[in-house]
Amino acid sequence: MKIYKTSTFILCLILSACQAKPKYLYEGQQRPRKEAAIVSVIGLYPERKLSLTVKRIDGQGVSRASEVHLNPGSHKFEIHLLHDAVKTESGTTIKTLETTIDHIVEVGHTYIPQATINGNRASVFLLDKGKNYPEECNPLLLWQSKNDSVIC
Repeated sequence: MKIYKTSTFILCLILSACQAKPKYLYEGQQRPRKEAAIVSVIGLYPERKLSLTVKRIDGQGVSRASEVHLNPGSHKFEIHLLHDAVKTESGTTIKTLETTIDHIVEVGHTYIPQATINGNRASVFLLDKGKNYPEECNPLLLWQSKNDSVIC
């Protein structure tokens, strides 16, 4: 992982996520959620000082979406990880990682970017939240609404 000192980088990440909407990476008519594989573009874990952003899927930029609707099958995900932000006198120190993973997604399932951290090493993956995961549980939508009453 790389370590950066910056506070504007985090601000840009947050601002780019404002007003995000779903993106559909398949041809034809828009389908109901239960008929597509859904990938959240953001995984937020403040208790672990960890955030992940899907930047590209199969080479197509998706970082300004809230979630991406896909056909089932194997896809290539470019993911950016931010971890362990610490404020210092000269700014903020943060560890970053950019990686690409291949993952098979299934119709009706929702996936959220996740990572396990061990020192300066990270293992990045998509966590399968199963079928019919509620749209209101999308990490970005939860963060934007700041609604603590939603149980996901």
